[in-house]
Amino acid sequence: MFFRKMLSALFPKRYHPYWKLRRLIETATNGVVLSGSFQGLSLPPKATFDAYYPKILGTYELELHAIVKEIIRSDFAAVLNIGAAEGYYACGFAAAIPSVQVTAFEAVVRGRYLLQGTV
Repeated sequence: MFFRKMLSALFPKRYHPYWKLRRLIETATNGVVLSGSFQGLSLPPKATFDAYYPKILGTYELELHAIVKEIIRSDFAAVLNIGAAEGYYACGFAAAIPSVQVTAFEAVVRGRYLLQGTV
């Protein structure tokens, strides 16, 4: 415990590799999803509940990518997203299928606020 406190005092958080990597990703992506089904989607850094970096890198819920691509290819007329959080899927589907009518619901007030920021 003492050693950790000493290191923290000697090396401020901004020099920790984790924080350097975060800054690098934020600078390189400029808030735009790099790959995956929603590549090109703009996602501001403060507009997520969690998992911002997997979302922005395009690796979020990787196991669902084939299903998401199938939904996009199906060209549905409507998408209903219950538990939309910040709108990653709602906005992603809206961007990927321009003709789709997306309806998103979020119970948590913070989530609704973030959803408005993502749209």
